[in-house]
Amino acid sequence: MGKVIYTSYHAKYNDILNKGITPICISLYKPRFQRYLHHWLELAPSKDILSIDISEQEGFDLYNKLFAEKLNSLDKDLIQQKINSIQGDIAICCYEKDYETCHRYDVASWLHNQFGYDIQELKFT
Repeated sequence: MGKVIYTSYHAKYNDILNKGITPICISLYKPRFQRYLHHWLELAPSKDILSIDISEQEGFDLYNKLFAEKLNSLDKDLIQQKINSIQGDIAICCYEKDYETCHRYDVASWLHNQFGYDIQELKFT
């Protein structure tokens, strides 16, 4: 079986480690109290994107448009190299608990479309 990529959020950092999965920070800023060894800023929204007011549909649409443009402009070979450089399974993590309203959902979709990874939110019982 090949590498598995999960999504999760920073509050689950220790739980991710306890499962033997390598957490990857994809937030613009790393959490202060967690020691991420990998911080992939390429997969984080920029300051400009984060400054968009998404409380209205127009802002939400603009956020999604600009973040999609950022993802589509990435060096795909570099991203694949980063993924391959880590032994074992990984979890891409950000701050938001709700997977479907977070940029990690967009990153997971992009990784699936670019590389064929079947990415799922990591479940904890």
